[in-house]
Order: sequence, then C-alpha cells, then structure tokens
Amino acid sequence: MKKAGFLLIIVFVSALCGFIVLEAGLRILDRAPVQSTWLAFHERGASTNLQNLSPLHTHRDIRVRYELSELRTRGAAPDPEDFNIWIFGDSFTFGLLLQEEATFVHHLNTFAESESCLARANVRFINAGVGGTGLSNWPAWLEVFGDDLPVDALFFMHNYDDMERSFWSNHYVLQGGQLLPSLRWIERPLKQRLDRSGSWRWLRENFRSFTMIHTLMWRSLFFEDIVKSGNPDFMPPPFFEQMEDWVDYNIRLSEALYLRSLELADQSGVPLWAGSTGWLAYPHLSAGNEAVFSALPQLLEELDVPWFDISPALYETLGGDYEPATIPGDTHPNPDGARLIAELLWVELAPFLKTVFECE
Repeated sequence: MKKAGFLLIIVFVSALCGFIVLEAGLRILDRAPVQSTWLAFHERGASTNLQNLSPLHTHRDIRVRYELSELRTRGAAPDPEDFNIWIFGDSFTFGLLLQEEATFVHHLNTFAESESCLARANVRFINAGVGGTGLSNWPAWLEVFGDDLPVDALFFMHNYDDMERSFWSNHYVLQGGQLLPSLRWIERPLKQRLDRSGSWRWLRENFRSFTMIHTLMWRSLFFEDIVKSGNPDFMPPPFFEQMEDWVDYNIRLSEALYLRSLELADQSGVPLWAGSTGWLAYPHLSAGNEAVFSALPQLLEELDVPWFDISPALYETLGGDYEPATIPGDTHPNPDGARLIAELLWVELAPFLKTVFECE
C-alpha cells in the first residue's frame, strides 16, 4: 500500500511539473491565448452562437467578453416592441475581438437613434453574426431557430469567403436544380457537455494549457465529418475538376439559397435585404469567390433584393491598403475599420430606410 501511494504521489507530482512547464512555455511563446467557447453546430449542421453566455476571447493585449443573449445574438436580446433588423454574417459582423460598442452593428444603432424618424420607428439592428459562416448557414439557421423570433427584416451581410464556405459546409446540395438539405458536421456529446461546464470554461479562461487541449480535441474528438465518414444518409458536395464547373455550380447554389431564404422571409412576413462588409475586393477574394460575387448583383436585382455593397467605397477610402483598418496580427477589422464599415453602409442604408418608413 505504501509503495502504491508513493507511486501515486510521484505520478501526481510529475504531471503537475509537466503542466507547469507546458503552461510556462506557452506563455513565453505567446501561444494558445486563453479563451472559452461561444460556437456550436446545431442539428442542421450550421454554426450558431451558444446562448446566455459571456465567453472570453483574447489576442495579444486584447481581452473581450462577448455577451450572448438567449436568442444566440450578440448583445442584448431583441425587444419585440422594436423594428428589429437581424443582420446575419460571419465574424466580421459578429465583431471578433471587438468590444460591443466598437462593432459596426452597434454603430448602426447609434446612427439610427440620431435620425428622428427612424428613432420614432424604434429601428434596431440585431447582431446575428456567427464566425466562419457563409450564405448557406443563414437559411439553415433560420429553419431551426426562425420561428417566433422578433424579426421585422432580414439582412444578409456578405464577406469575402462566403461562397466557398457555402459549398464546403454542405448544408445544402443542388441535384437537378433542386435544393436539398444535407450535412457536413455532427457535434459530439463530449463537446456539448464541455461547452456548458463552468469548471472547464474557468480552466480555459485561466490556463493556456487547457485552451491548447481544447483546440486539439476540437480538431480530433468534438465532431464527426459526415463527408469523410461516408454516411449514406447525407450527400457530399460535388467534385469538380475544373474551376468553371465549380463557379457555375456555386452561382446556381447561391440563387437557390436566396430563393430558399426568400421563402423563409415570406413565411415570416418580412423583407430580405443584402449588403457587404466592404472586403469584396482585391486582394481578399479568391478566383472562385470573385466569380460568384460578380454574378450576385444581377441575381439580387432579378430577385428584387436590395443590395448594399460598400466594397468600392471602402477600397477607395483606404486606397487599397486594409492594414490600418485591421487588427494587428489578425485579419478582422479593428475599431476604426468597423466604424468605417458602419459609416459607409449608413450612407447607402439611411436613405433606403427613410423611404421604407416614409420619412419626410
């Protein structure tokens, strides 16, 4: 018994020393900055924010807590008495590494409050951004969570990687011109339990070692890749040998996704509008994304979806140099970049909204 107890002590002390060395090394090398989880996949396979959480995210000297509502939006939950414009987008819309008051959605609300007519109409922009998403994520999200939400208008905010994400995420597949629901990722119960574990979140927010462990489990244990596992109940994305085939398919997929989104909007009795973060320009767009985005304005015109693309204005304002508007060591807009997005978008959006609300 004494020998077994001694061996246990040796194992414990060795593990503790290893943990201390690993933690010290990660801090010295500035790797695996502490953070906790705010993203999950729902049963349709689309990404969503977790609800009723205040996750921590850090990067260099940036330390921010995201306040997530019971409706999975960032910031305060929508008030049913307001005219709620839900803005769907990726991490640029969510405002990754930005304090709430620095996000472009927050600035839009400030601008709306300064316009007496829009203020009287209680116009409110709701931040429904989810990191890593594209066009296919938003109708899939609405199919799961859209019923009975306080929504008065939908606004799809496109970013430069939307179209490739829509393809590879495999939320939908086109077959014979028909849009069919599909799936790419299944979230395993282990991740779901850890996401809601207060003790695990505390460990991640205080020790880089646990953030690193979580990242390794994210890649290897948390999800099942339906495409790779060959699950016959779901269809994989098509395989293309030529870029022209991929572009043609994704243009048709984008049209089908917008038609599905319009169906969902009609079911809720609300309009659908679309815009861009302003990053739909060189050097951000891949050849495939650029080709699909080039076809998007005509598609939206045919579908009678108002389109507010600030990319030319942003490119001209920045002189093609996005670095001053970007977080150092990262790819996302900094506070100045987010405010610039809001200012340029408001130039186009304000007159449109005044027309909608018949402002004098």
